[in-house]
Order: sequence, then C-alpha cells, then structure tokens
Amino acid sequence: MQTLQGETAIGTVATHQRNSRRNLYRAHCNLASGKVVPASSHIQRSASHAVTAAALHWDWGFRSYTKRRLTNALRSVLRENGLPPGHLVTFSEVYSCTPQRLAAGDCREALHILTRLHRRVRHLADDIDRAIAEHPNPTTLDQMVAQIQAQLPPPPSPTMSTLGELYRIFGQPLDSQYEDHPLDCPDCNRLRRDPTTRGSIIFGVHCPPCVADRWPRQFTRAAGSPPS
Repeated sequence: MQTLQGETAIGTVATHQRNSRRNLYRAHCNLASGKVVPASSHIQRSASHAVTAAALHWDWGFRSYTKRRLTNALRSVLRENGLPPGHLVTFSEVYSCTPQRLAAGDCREALHILTRLHRRVRHLADDIDRAIAEHPNPTTLDQMVAQIQAQLPPPPSPTMSTLGELYRIFGQPLDSQYEDHPLDCPDCNRLRRDPTTRGSIIFGVHCPPCVADRWPRQFTRAAGSPPS
C-alpha cells in the first residue's frame, strides 16, 4: 500500500520491501518507454516503501506515515547504521520531482532527471535492505527509552525534618500542634531504640512518641496518685 501523506502502513517489513522493488521495476519500464509521469510516481512510491520498511523494522510506532515522520525515521536509521547521509537528499528529491513539475518541462531533461533519481533510489533501497538483514532483531524504541531511563540517576529523596512531613508521606493522622515537632528529637529517638517499648508508638498515636510516653504519668496524676 502507498504510504504517502499520512496514510497508514499496512503489511510487514518484507511486504514494503517487495513493494519498493516492484515500483522500481515499473519505473524502469516507464522510463524505457519515455513515460515521465508514471515513472515519477513509481519512483516516489519505491522510496516511500523502502523507508517505511525501515521505520517498521526499527519499530518507530507511527500511526500514520507522513513525509516528515519518514524523514525523521530515515535520518535515525542512516545515523545508527553508518549509511550515506546523501540518502536524505534523495528522499527529499523524490517528493520535489512531482509529475506536474516534470510534465511542464522538456521531456528529455525530465527523463534524464528521473533516470538519475531512479538509480539513487535503488541505492537507497539496497542500503536499507542490507541494514535490515544485518540487524534482524533491532532494539525497539520502547527498549531504547527504557535503557536511557535505567541509566538516569534516581530522583532525590524528599528531605524531612519534622514529624508532620513524615506522617503526610505515610498518610497517618497527626495532631496539628505537633506538625513542627523535630524528627531528631532526642527523647523520641531514645524511645525508638528502647527494646522494652511495647509495640510501635511512632504511628500508633496522633502525637510524637515522647509526648505519648508521658500520657500514663499524666493520667496517674490526674487520678490523684503521687507523681513519679
């Protein structure tokens, strides 16, 4: 299927490779018969199918295949595989040599331009086919993104200095009057390290551990017992 001007690519990589070669052959026959307009159309389709095959093989994930998207895919394929950058010029020229432009000029000159362009498109298709054969299982775009993300440093941990910040991270309630209670409180740290402390009083109450530890004594004094 033709993949110009935003059309969706249908078929496998091999299908587009075959379509590229088929259009090259039809363009050759048209050039031999002096038919400028159909030769130009087949040359353009051949280049489009060849680059579409590369875009599919390297899994660019396009929903539609416009000239701009195919050009971006071709630029990456050329760079990653060490192919001649002149292929980008060739791909651009097949779109500029429209049938209307060629039909308006001298037929012999148009045939000369198309014959040269036909040869360059054949070289483009040859290099793409060779690169695909040399890399039968290329790294997909999603895999490249995952590799880049894996190499990035982990995001910095949030700095916390108060009990309110710690409780908010874990979604635990805290009395508003203790929002600014410091995490490095010596009394709280002592209670966390005390092996005799029954259970965890860090998130079991709505106030700092050092305050919660005073509750039993406060309750005793309120009941009239002598303070400890």
